[in-house]
Amino acid sequence: MPNFTKREIKASFLRLLQQKKLADITVKDIVNECCINRGSFYYHFQDIPALIEEIIQENTEEIVNKYSDTDSASQCLEALMEIIINNKKPILNVYRSFSRDILEGQISKMCRQFVISYVKVALNHENFSDEDKNHMIQYFIYLIYGFSIDWLDSGLKEEKAQEFKRIFEFQNTIFQDAIYKLKEKNKSLF
Repeated sequence: MPNFTKREIKASFLRLLQQKKLADITVKDIVNECCINRGSFYYHFQDIPALIEEIIQENTEEIVNKYSDTDSASQCLEALMEIIINNKKPILNVYRSFSRDILEGQISKMCRQFVISYVKVALNHENFSDEDKNHMIQYFIYLIYGFSIDWLDSGLKEEKAQEFKRIFEFQNTIFQDAIYKLKEKNKSLF
């Protein structure tokens, strides 16, 4: 069972992000919100950016683990998007702040984790070189990361989310076409 104090720090921070810009939130605000002392905060987190990073990482891992099979890649993306939409204000507060690089780094990790998990399951029975698999992984990481940043830059507008979903629906066709072409390439080598 996760530590109660650590969970409360995270919850308090997220509540504060609903009310204030990230730049206006201090460790003092967080500890006052969750009624702990400052030392307890620093026992669990080095600083606010470390807190942000852990929150994002936990959410990402939970969703990727929950939807790691190929049949539910779209469900995984939907779940990720739902979390983003449900936390729009805090996410935009972080994205528009000095900690934007933290959020972008976590988005990159999330995309990598999601794509590697997806490709590993999808290509489980295929005999492709590691180089071909890595090219496919990179392609999908760039696709998802690029649309994620574009969506954030738009202010997480609903029409961008719908555009992202439509493009992701095409990914199955693109992915299957790439597998077919790699199979043909491998046949011609033998």
